[in-house]
Amino acid sequence: MPRRWFLTDARLGDRVWTVLAGLPQDVGVIVRVKDPKRDRRLALHLIRACRKHGLTVLLAGPVALALELKADGAHLPEAQARRGSNRRPRKQFYLTAAAHSRPALIRAARLGVNGAFLSPVFPTRSHPNARTLGPLRFGLLKQGVPVPVLALGGVDEVSAKRLAPLRPYGWGAIDAWLTNTFTKIIRSN
Repeated sequence: MPRRWFLTDARLGDRVWTVLAGLPQDVGVIVRVKDPKRDRRLALHLIRACRKHGLTVLLAGPVALALELKADGAHLPEAQARRGSNRRPRKQFYLTAAAHSRPALIRAARLGVNGAFLSPVFPTRSHPNARTLGPLRFGLLKQGVPVPVLALGGVDEVSAKRLAPLRPYGWGAIDAWLTNTFTKIIRSN
């Protein structure tokens, strides 16, 4: 499973296509649309663009829809990360979940996810008023959790280095993939 992830966001508009075209193949993409059923066509176009660029792609939403749209897996919101219809349908299907607390991480682990995105670690434009975890709390919450935990929320190449001693599995971001600094880092990899 990739260790770095790009999460699409409606705020990006057409810039999303530029980001997708410039991502290295070791970066995964989580396609997020406001309503996966209503915005099915956009989700399908984003998934196809990821395929064209050789990227691992998950659909944020139910497992059944991710299968239908031929994504490599599904990313579940915290409330959907429970047993039942959102189980992994086959071994090769990636399943990740959002988590904002230790109980949510434990529920995700019980579901058997490949990874849980714990957030928000740092201040972020997508959730400007959210209380952040910070590195220390992030490390404490993920301690002993039997699934890979990825950092999300205000993470970029610089802040990811601050988390390195805590050994997160990886990280995900939206805005970090837009910066000139990161574009240079991508090209050098």
